[in-house]
Amino acid sequence: PEGPPPWPEGRLEGAPANQLLLDMLLVVAKRLDAIDGYTATFHKQERLKGVLGPDQTMAMKVRQRPFAVYLKFLAPHPGKEVVYAEGHRDNKVIAHSTGVSRWLVPRLAVLPDHPLALAETRHAITEAGLSKLTAKLISFRRLDLNDPEAITIIDTTTDNAGRRWLRS
Repeated sequence: PEGPPPWPEGRLEGAPANQLLLDMLLVVAKRLDAIDGYTATFHKQERLKGVLGPDQTMAMKVRQRPFAVYLKFLAPHPGKEVVYAEGHRDNKVIAHSTGVSRWLVPRLAVLPDHPLALAETRHAITEAGLSKLTAKLISFRRLDLNDPEAITIIDTTTDNAGRRWLRS
């Protein structure tokens, strides 16, 4: 398979940097499209209405086609589960809570953009996964190509342990 374009040794700016990022993302999207699904440990922390929420850790399973996501919360509310499968259950998110609320409302079924589904997140579950994120980044890069005020810089940095990191 074709690999990504080489990262520059020095600093790259402007349109050439933006084009390189777009080219890389297109290669990533093609590679992601070739896999059926994956599992991951997902860490997130979001700011909602100006308040930084808690660190959240979830076991995550994603199926690409048809699109499906399963999340099992590991922290801070272990055991909570959220499932979405395109074309199933009227395209609703199914959630099982924990603790006392599980006895009061054993299962919640709402559309992905319902306020209850978005109570602890800014993003619907239909936006989850690496392919969805990559598609969003590609659309931003394409917008930047035609924006004379967009600033794109590519370089490398080194952390305290001496590891080299690619940066954009």
